[in-house]
Amino acid sequence: MGLYDREYYREERTGWRLGGDHSMVNILIAINVAVFLAELVFGGAEPWRPGGFVDHLCVHGDLFLKPWNAWQLLTAGFAHDPGNIFHILFNMFALWLFGRDVEAIYGRNEFL
Repeated sequence: MGLYDREYYREERTGWRLGGDHSMVNILIAINVAVFLAELVFGGAEPWRPGGFVDHLCVHGDLFLKPWNAWQLLTAGFAHDPGNIFHILFNMFALWLFGRDVEAIYGRNEFL
């Protein structure tokens, strides 16, 4: 254990934070659940249809022809099947189970 790892040596964090110090795993779970709820509300009967809400989040095959859509590589990780609640439940359980240890090893920013 190095000197900088000790709790009494660390500098106090300054600035304004809402709700204290949350782990990145909890933040990612909250974002995934919020996007899932948005899929349920705004998705309609067929959210996977072309032009639907989930369709805008997913990666399309023409990504190399339209490189300005590279943001879809990030948003596709937040898209879950709104017709199957177990899809998001098991994904978030696995993120919570394994993500805590990975975040503890690498830290918040590198984990993200």
